[in-house]
Amino acid sequence: MSLTPVETVRSPLKRFVQWWRGFAAMPLASEVGGVEANKIASEIGVSVPELEAVRHKGAAAAYPMYRRLASLGLDEERIARDEPGVLNDLQRVCSLCADKKQCLHELKADPNDPHWQDYCPNMPTFEALEAEKQGKSKD
Repeated sequence: MSLTPVETVRSPLKRFVQWWRGFAAMPLASEVGGVEANKIASEIGVSVPELEAVRHKGAAAAYPMYRRLASLGLDEERIARDEPGVLNDLQRVCSLCADKKQCLHELKADPNDPHWQDYCPNMPTFEALEAEKQGKSKD
């Protein structure tokens, strides 16, 4: 079954909201103390300062990453299931990216314009995921 354009956008947005709700429900590092903060950060593969920075950025911080996955035809559910560490890293890197405004503008204007590859810190990971997808489709 193929998704309509509206479903293609809603599906990543829905999953992003679910991810954010779980992430936002975690206590702040300053509320739990150093040892527990290190444990929480370690569980999701970030440093304590990165954990705090991502939380501070807010719910929309990683949204462009979900849009980019959809525009590239990459299956976010498969990545979450098979490579959760990769998805966590994509979320973290996107959340901390300084080019979010430009990214969102370009995703809206023309998601197929390759200019995003010049500034997106997740580009090498997206490229690897695309290569992996193409390798599996040849099998």
